[in-house]
Amino acid sequence: MEEEINSDTLVLRKVASAPKEEKEDQAVISEVNPKELATPLSTEVEAAARCHSRLLLVCLGILCVLLAAIIVVMAVYINMVMNKQDANLSAENQQLMVVLKNRNEQLTADNRVLKNQTEQLTADNTVQKNRTEQLTADNRVLKNQTEQLTADNRVLKNRTEQLTADNRVLKNRTEQLTADNRVLKNQTEQLTADNTVQKNRTEQLTADNRVLKNQTEQLTADNRVLKNQTEQLTADNRVLKNQTEQLTADNRVLKNQTEQLTADNRVLKNQTEQLTADNRVLQNRTDLMTVEIGNLENQTKHLNRQKDDLNWTLGVILTFNNFPVNQFCPDKKCQPCRGGWILYQKKCYLFYDEPAPWKSWTQSQTYCKDSGADLVVIDNQQEQEFISNNTKYYFSVNHGYWIGLKESNGTFIWIDGRRDTLRYWLETGGSGSYVLVIPDKSPTQSWKRSSPEFQLRFICESEALIRSN
Repeated sequence: MEEEINSDTLVLRKVASAPKEEKEDQAVISEVNPKELATPLSTEVEAAARCHSRLLLVCLGILCVLLAAIIVVMAVYINMVMNKQDANLSAENQQLMVVLKNRNEQLTADNRVLKNQTEQLTADNTVQKNRTEQLTADNRVLKNQTEQLTADNRVLKNRTEQLTADNRVLKNRTEQLTADNRVLKNQTEQLTADNTVQKNRTEQLTADNRVLKNQTEQLTADNRVLKNQTEQLTADNRVLKNQTEQLTADNRVLKNQTEQLTADNRVLKNQTEQLTADNRVLQNRTDLMTVEIGNLENQTKHLNRQKDDLNWTLGVILTFNNFPVNQFCPDKKCQPCRGGWILYQKKCYLFYDEPAPWKSWTQSQTYCKDSGADLVVIDNQQEQEFISNNTKYYFSVNHGYWIGLKESNGTFIWIDGRRDTLRYWLETGGSGSYVLVIPDKSPTQSWKRSSPEFQLRFICESEALIRSN
């Protein structure tokens, strides 16, 4: 700009100096022939003066037009730069708002899931508490029955005392279960407190978002003021010298404002990065909370498994009128099966291999009932193979083992009421309505029919006292 002004000044000086040289030439001409050239020279001088004046005016007009064009081009360029910065800033703000909105929605959804899980845990805790109370009530009933049994059966005093000791162990396990429930309740309260902290952080994030929005609105207002100042600059620059000086001053102001806007944009970017970092921290804490919830669920499942095993054991105990503590729990340590019984897939089996006399089918079932069991019910081929592997050959009329299968109205029914679908019969199945299994035969061809009065060995089956997971 300064170079263009200097070049225009040189042109003006040349134009101003041109009439002086022509006047000197005219003075020389007048000295040479003043009389002859007096009238024509005065006319030519006036014409030349008018011509130079017009040329000067034209030059000044061209200079004004050039300056005005330069001002217009600069104003358009500044306006384009400002619009581009406004568009970029608006796009960044919109993108940031969308990201913040999505993250807030995700946090809200996670909070709902966490609340539902807490309510589910509370409901499970209530159910568990009710079951514990029921267990306590059952324990009281069992204790009353034990006291009555002590009064009536003085001969079984030692066994009753052992049963009382086992009840104390059961009570201790119930107390342990209650203590575990308290721990679970404390963990739930801790989870609720962590949820409150997360809610407060979400509210803080919302407040920071509002501050960011206000800063964006302030920046937009400043951009409008800058635009108005630029329009005012264009209106005030009608006079050449004042327009140039004002444009220079306003250009400096615009440059400072642009630098300020750039600095504000950097601050806004830093705030956005800080907000993103805070969100990452919040997400990490949410992930940690999710892991803790998973651990809590695993602990709850483990506690439920222990409770189910305890209920299973109690159910097996209640199947006995007089629970044989010494058989199941020798040396104060309980086993899944009593001595002489074999454990297989959560059930206990007794292969009655005593020497003769043996028992009829009815006597065998009565013996099993007195032991808290029944004659064996075979469910599948694996169980059939297990039975075949544990039966022994012996000499008798049929040399087999009674099982819990008999014929009723032309259909073979197990003692639990189910129809038989396995049909592991020998090629010569024998005659009679009751079934026995023959040792040393193929597992799928080892059943034989027989009359129930024959004295044979037999197999009892009962639920295991301790269920292994």
